[in-house]
Amino acid sequence: MSSLPTTNDTVSCKELFNCQEASYRNTHHCVFHFPGEEKVNDFNRAFRKMAKESDFTGFWFPEKAAFDFNFDEPLIFSKATFNGEIRFEAGVFKRPVTFDSTTFNQPVTFRKTTFEHVNFSSATFKGAVTFAHADFQGDANFNSTVFEQEASFHTTSFKAKADFPQTGKVKVDFSQAKFGGHADFSEATFEEDGEHNFWDAKFLAGTNFEKAKFEGRTNFDAVTFKGETNFNYATFNETVNFRETTFQDRVFFEATAFTGKAKFFHTSFKDYVRFRGQVFLPGSRPDFRAVKSVELISFYSLTSRPHWFVDLNASKFALTNVRWEWRRITLDREIRATARNHKGLSPYPLLERACRNLAINAEENHRYEEASSFRYMAMEARRQSQLVPEAYWRLRWKEARTVLARLICSLGRRNRRVSGRMLTKSKLFWKSFLREFNWKLFWRSFSWNSFKSFWGSFGWLHWLYWLASGYGERIWQAALVLVGLLVLFASLFFFGQQNGQWWQAPQTSSPPGAPAKASPEQSPQLLGFGEAVIYSAGVMTLQNPAPQPANPQAKLLVLIETVLGPVQAALLALAVRRKFMR
Repeated sequence: MSSLPTTNDTVSCKELFNCQEASYRNTHHCVFHFPGEEKVNDFNRAFRKMAKESDFTGFWFPEKAAFDFNFDEPLIFSKATFNGEIRFEAGVFKRPVTFDSTTFNQPVTFRKTTFEHVNFSSATFKGAVTFAHADFQGDANFNSTVFEQEASFHTTSFKAKADFPQTGKVKVDFSQAKFGGHADFSEATFEEDGEHNFWDAKFLAGTNFEKAKFEGRTNFDAVTFKGETNFNYATFNETVNFRETTFQDRVFFEATAFTGKAKFFHTSFKDYVRFRGQVFLPGSRPDFRAVKSVELISFYSLTSRPHWFVDLNASKFALTNVRWEWRRITLDREIRATARNHKGLSPYPLLERACRNLAINAEENHRYEEASSFRYMAMEARRQSQLVPEAYWRLRWKEARTVLARLICSLGRRNRRVSGRMLTKSKLFWKSFLREFNWKLFWRSFSWNSFKSFWGSFGWLHWLYWLASGYGERIWQAALVLVGLLVLFASLFFFGQQNGQWWQAPQTSSPPGAPAKASPEQSPQLLGFGEAVIYSAGVMTLQNPAPQPANPQAKLLVLIETVLGPVQAALLALAVRRKFMR
């Protein structure tokens, strides 16, 4: 014998439900409220006599109960229990019907059923339930409803308000459903078993998913949202798809938590959209490729990554108080993330374009230091793309790790006591690594044609630009190279003067109008290292210091420093200017 939480052996159904029926088998309950399958024949006979009744509060329907309802009257099934499979298929409830706190222990079908007003608040569906093709003419209340098995609302029509707050679902299907009134899913829980499907649904009068929790994969592909849409404080613990979704009005993702993939591929925003707070948690992988109307997207007070903006015009984004953790953002990480999201394409030009657009965005909003960092990353991606051909990028270093893991597992099965250190040193590992590694593709990446293409495309200029000043973006690097040039030429002057006639002899005074002559008795004085540094600084600043160089080697060094010094100083000035003003 099973029991309902509101039905027990000490409290009568008269006290619980104000029931006026006679006691059944000397119990506290009548035949309608008695919780037992043995009453099925008595229940059916008694139920046929009350066919015109409409209040079935607390009824305990046996598994093989035979019943028919008058759909022309308001029906009340509050706190009732249905133990058999229920089929209301193609039924028409012309008046309001109440299923609040009702328990359905077996599968239930409301397929193609028409409801005027319906209340399923706090109901529990322990079996699968389908409302496919159902038509809700009035308000539909599913507040705190629990679906323990799959719930299908495929192609269901809600013409008025639909409330699903605090609802618990294992797997739900709202594909092609149409919500004509406001839809409320606040604090609903979508558990991890299966996929929660909203594909091609139509929300036409505003939607609220505030504090909703999606444990499993969620599909919002091709959904249309009209009216204000609210995902504030919602949690997506698995992949969520908004592919080709259309938001006709404002949408808010404030303090929303994405921990898995968040795909906004080809999503269309017709009005303002705001991502505020730490929306994309570590490990999440947002994808905004081909998003339409990017000028309507606002990122506010969140931590972002450059590869999120690949394949869209990030110069039009509204980025307010966005944090870029440059200590964690490296080119290698961004390249790997870009390649993972854009398989089959070289990630370098994609990331370069994205960083250039982000630099434009930062400059237009007077964030010059941030713009400098993006320009540096863009130039670095371009430089490495010229050195590393696309064939080399396809060479996945994961291959080496896969080979190592496979060998460790195979050796571990032979002798589990062998340590990992001994395994990596084993001859078997090295033989298998050399045999399975794609060396042909590796060497092809460093072929003569690759280097010839590199030099022919003036890639060496990018290398020199990077080396001299970090593409005109790094003050410390430009200053370090400038000091390095000063010390280098000072050293060359200091050590070079030890061999041969390096400096011209001091000139003697001559009468006015006569040319100066060198004194044959005096030999040129050698410079100390400190004096060589001062001499090098004079040459770098175009001061024409004395003594003058006497041999071709000294003259060549002075000429080279006269060119390189001012150029490097100009690069330092450019780096300073880019950091603080434009």
